[in-house]
Amino acid sequence: MYYSFDPGLQRYQAMKVNYYSYFKPTFRNACIGMALLVVPMVGYGYLLQKVRGDQEFKYRTGRVAYKDRMHKFK
Repeated sequence: MYYSFDPGLQRYQAMKVNYYSYFKPTFRNACIGMALLVVPMVGYGYLLQKVRGDQEFKYRTGRVAYKDRMHKFK
């Protein structure tokens, strides 16, 4: 049986295992987390609300005929 010991791979695996032992939360980490997680979710929610609200307003005011609506009962 052949066994190859790669010191670079061993250091990488040890680093990945011990990463959270040495992680220190900072203000910069919190800002990056907010920018990558919260901001896109809030932005996408606002976009959906705006688009659907405008579409609903057109439906309620009669600017779109019932036959031209995307979601309708046949």
